[in-house]
Amino acid sequence: MLISPSISEILRGVTHEMGTSLKQGLNDPVKNAQIDTIIGVLSSCAVRSENEKEWMKKEVTSILSVAKKFVSNDHSSDKISKALKDFDSNESDEKKYQSASNILSLLGDLGSSLGEELASEVWSLMEQRLQHEAYIIGGGFEAAGRN
Repeated sequence: MLISPSISEILRGVTHEMGTSLKQGLNDPVKNAQIDTIIGVLSSCAVRSENEKEWMKKEVTSILSVAKKFVSNDHSSDKISKALKDFDSNESDEKKYQSASNILSLLGDLGSSLGEELASEVWSLMEQRLQHEAYIIGGGFEAAGRN
């Protein structure tokens, strides 16, 4: 029995029950695939609930740092400047993350015109995001019902 469980503990408990009790003796491949899909989604949610806020805050800080370096190096981009102003008007962590994601996308669009150092930092941020997303889905994609 879980006492004061975290969200991830609840989700992991549900996925365990689904993967053992619910699937035991179930011979319907369609139902098995549906259960596997639900287990995959809940497992991803468990990982996200443990790490998401921390990742978002760190990523936002890193993106803003690169964007501010870009602006302070006398690069001009009305889109980046506007996106930085828009960022400041957001209050929730989720909105700030969405706004920072937009800034990262705009920086990525500038590509090599950023200069080697900033382009490398932008690329690292994009790789970091992909690593987090791969971690959330368990390091790889597995089609439900095919294991």
